[in-house]
Amino acid sequence: MTESEWTSSVLGYRVIKAFNNIMTYSLVHGGLPKGSKNRITLSLAGDDIKAKQLVIALLDNMGFDGLDVGPLAESWRQQPGMPAYCVDLTLKQMALLLKRADRIKAVGNRDKAMKIMAKLPPGFPPWELVRAARLLAGIDALKPRSWVAMLRLGLAILRP
Repeated sequence: MTESEWTSSVLGYRVIKAFNNIMTYSLVHGGLPKGSKNRITLSLAGDDIKAKQLVIALLDNMGFDGLDVGPLAESWRQQPGMPAYCVDLTLKQMALLLKRADRIKAVGNRDKAMKIMAKLPPGFPPWELVRAARLLAGIDALKPRSWVAMLRLGLAILRP
C-alpha cells in the first residue's frame, strides 16, 4: 500500500495525489499559458476519475499541464527520490521519467532524498534544488547552471 492509499484509508476520503511534485517557488512563479513550449507538468494519481479531471482543470487554470498516472496505487512514481519528483518537466519529459521510476528503489530513494532535504540550510534556493534534480534525472546534463547547482547542493549538505 502506498502512503497515499494509506492516508485515504485512514481519513476515509478519496485522495488525489497532486501538487507534491513541484517546489512552492515553481508553483508560484512557473505557470505559463496553455500551449507554451516549456509549460510545467504535474503528475497526479487517484481512484476517482471525475476528481482527477477536476484537478487537471485546476492545474490548467493555474498555468500547468496535468498528467494522470493512474490509480492511487501508482502514486509512488511521483514521490521524493523518483526521477520525476520536483524537476519542472514538460508533458513529454514527465511521461518519460515516470516510466523510469523503479518500485524496488522507491522507498530507499525516498529516504535518501528526505535525509538530504533535512540537511539543507534554511533559505537554500529552491530553483537550485530543481536544477540539481534535473541534472540527476538526466534532463540538463549539458547545462553548466545545473552542475553549479549540484555543487552548491553538495557543499550545503556537507557543511557542519
